Amino acid sequence: MTTNNYVIYSDYGQVLASKGLFDEGIENVRRAVAINPEWIQGREKLANVLQGKGLDAEAAAEFELVLRIKPDKIDTRNNFAVALVNIKQYDKAIEQFTRVLTEDPKRVRALNNLYKAGVESGKLDKVQDVILGLQIKDPNNFEFYQKAGLIYGIQGNMDAAIVQLEKACRLSNYQTTEPMGFLSQAYAAKKDFIRAADMAQKAIEVAQKENRDDIVAQLKASLESYQRTMKGN
Repeated sequence: MTTNNYVIYSDYGQVLASKGLFDEGIENVRRAVAINPEWIQGREKLANVLQGKGLDAEAAAEFELVLRIKPDKIDTRNNFAVALVNIKQYDKAIEQFTRVLTEDPKRVRALNNLYKAGVESGKLDKVQDVILGLQIKDPNNFEFYQKAGLIYGIQGNMDAAIVQLEKACRLSNYQTTEPMGFLSQAYAAKKDFIRAADMAQKAIEVAQKENRDDIVAQLKASLESYQRTMKGN
């Protein structure tokens, strides 16, 4: 047996997993790790195929081993955090996503998963503190203001939600559908249907440019509802 056999097993396991043959893939990558337990790349590959199979608890254990030796691997930390959310270790997941976003604030998927962890766990105050801190680190990232606005909205603080969402719209130059749509909803929640309708119309125009027919349909339904309410008043 050559010293490179573990690499062959690992690569073959990844190929099998990429074809949906996760059990065979995992078996081969485990064999590689058994041959060379100190091979960090092998452990990370094992974690990835385990996660692909949905074995998040086992994947998280392997990701954690890798990070103890290579704490600067940001993609690994992000995948670790995703696995933690899936096994409902929310506090630990929030901590890991915070580290990822502190290092790379542009990771929108990590931000979305951080928000998801807060919603699922009911720890929105904790997540909001993280996001408000990230606004200080990267004050021009509209995603941070959008997520903060959504959290305030869930918490029933619509005035604060509007402040955050208005800033998200300004930072995105009113050219991104989501914050405009959410801001329209926030205005409506405050019964400011004139501004709600105006923002919904602007969001529709942007969504049409993006060919997002499903979003356009939702926004048009909201706009019609606001218009009916105003006529009724």
